[in-house]
Amino acid sequence: MKYPIGIQSFDRIIEDGYVYVDKTDMVYSLAKEGSIYFLSRPRRFGKSLLVSTLKNYFLGRKELFKGLKIDSLEKDWKVYPVFHMDFNGGEYTCPGSLRDAIASYMSGFLACYSWVNNVGLLAGGR
Repeated sequence: MKYPIGIQSFDRIIEDGYVYVDKTDMVYSLAKEGSIYFLSRPRRFGKSLLVSTLKNYFLGRKELFKGLKIDSLEKDWKVYPVFHMDFNGGEYTCPGSLRDAIASYMSGFLACYSWVNNVGLLAGGR
């Protein structure tokens, strides 16, 4: 058995065969029944893994969920654009560093979905 110590990526856990405690029925419930959530948990309590799981679910990556609870619950597997920013491990103490990180995420998102760069933040605006 391989345990995913320190791994916060759902797709990596599944693809590399790590042990995964299946809570995808709760992910399905969260996505179908709710509207806005505030995820407040202590450090090292799986927030990043939950967000990664949601990301893969909304990207419609059905193959990753094969054999998990959500596989029998979800019938449509629609694909949605996902904007995911990960600030783990970043150093944001210098002026402008957080703005630059966000601009980088925005540029990647816009390029991925072929949207026109009309956001002032990307052009150096504030």
